[in-house]
Amino acid sequence: MKVVVIGAGYVGLITALGLARLGRYSVCVEKDPARLAALRRGEVFFHEPGLSELLAEVRLNRRFEATDDLDAALDGVDVVLIAVGTPSNAAGGIDLSDVRNVAADVGARLARADRYVVVAVKSTVVPGSTDGAMREELERASSLRLGQFGLAVAPEFLREGSAVADFLDPDRIVIGASDVRAAEVMVRLFDGFSCPVLRTTLRNAEMIKYASNALLACLISFSNEVTRICERIDGLDEETVMRGLHLDRRFWVGGTQRMAPPLMAYLRGGVGYGGSCFPKDVRALEVLERSLGLEPHLLAAVRAINENRAAEVIDLLERCLRRPVAGLRIALLGLAFKPKRGRSFVYAATGTSTPIGPEAEWNDSWNDERAEPDRELRSLRK
Repeated sequence: MKVVVIGAGYVGLITALGLARLGRYSVCVEKDPARLAALRRGEVFFHEPGLSELLAEVRLNRRFEATDDLDAALDGVDVVLIAVGTPSNAAGGIDLSDVRNVAADVGARLARADRYVVVAVKSTVVPGSTDGAMREELERASSLRLGQFGLAVAPEFLREGSAVADFLDPDRIVIGASDVRAAEVMVRLFDGFSCPVLRTTLRNAEMIKYASNALLACLISFSNEVTRICERIDGLDEETVMRGLHLDRRFWVGGTQRMAPPLMAYLRGGVGYGGSCFPKDVRALEVLERSLGLEPHLLAAVRAINENRAAEVIDLLERCLRRPVAGLRIALLGLAFKPKRGRSFVYAATGTSTPIGPEAEWNDSWNDERAEPDRELRSLRK
C-alpha cells in the first residue's frame, strides 16, 4: 500500500515515518529545500526522541522517500494524507489556505489516477472543512465527484516529547470517512495497531480532535483557577490541595494497586498551557461556536484564565520579593515547550506581550536536554 504525506512538518514527518515502519511504502512531499535536503541525507530537522532512529530504520528498509515532485509521488498512490498547517487567522479562526491549495494541487492530478484514491486530512480543521472547502477544491480541480475518489479525516493525537512512541503505540485511531469504501481503505492503512478504532463521519472526526484538546485546556485552566485562590489565602498550599484532589478514586485505574492516569499531569497549577495547538484550537473552537449563534462561556473563561496567568505569576513573584521586578536580572531556567523537546515556543510563561517586558533583564535560558546549568547560573553572578 502506498501512502503520500504532504507536508514534512511535525505531524507529517512522524506520520510518514510511522506508516513506513508499519510496512507501508511512504512518500513525504516537502517543498522546503532545506528540509528536503536534510531528509535525503538521513537527518531530521527538529528534536523528538526516537525520530532519528526511526528515519534511519525506514530508509534502510527502503520504505520511505522524500521528494518535492508531487506528480511522481502520486503515481500509484492509494492514500494521500494532507498534513499542512492551519494557523489562526486575524479573527482567531483557522486559515485553510494551505489545505485548499494542496487539495487543488492533488485534485488536478486525481483525474489521471489509475485507481481509487482516498484523500485524507491529518491537519486540525473545524467541522465542515473536509466535506466543504476541501471537497470543493478536489472536485473543481479534478472534474470528478465524491465517490470517484474518497474523503477521510484521520486526526492526530501526538504529544510533543513522546510523539514517536504515541504513533507507534496509539491509544486510539479515529477514522472519519465519506463512505464505506473510503473507510475500508483507511482501516487497511492503519492495520497492525491493537488499539480501539473508531469509524465515524468526517465531521465527527474533525470535532473529536478539538474536543480532546479543549478538555485538556479546561483541566489546566481549572487547576490554575484553584491555584490563584490558594496564592491569595495564607496557609493554603496548591500542591497539597491538588494532591488531595488526585486521591479521588474516580481519577484512578486499577484494583488493589491503584495507578494514576496520565491525565493527572493536567491537574496541576502552573503558568498555563501553550505550544502550537492548545491556544490555537481553543480559540478556533470559540470562534466556531460564536459563528453558530452560541456564546462560548466555558471556552472564553478557559482562554481568559490562561492569558491572565503569566501576569499573575509575575505579581506573585513581586509579592514574594516585596519589590517590583524592574531592574532585576532574571534567569528563566528552561525554555523548551516540555521535557524532551528541543524547540521553544512563545507560550504562557513568557506571554505574547512579555509581562516582564523591558523592565527586567532576561538571562539566557537553557533547554531541558541541552542544558549547561552551571554556566548559566555563573553568568548571573557576574
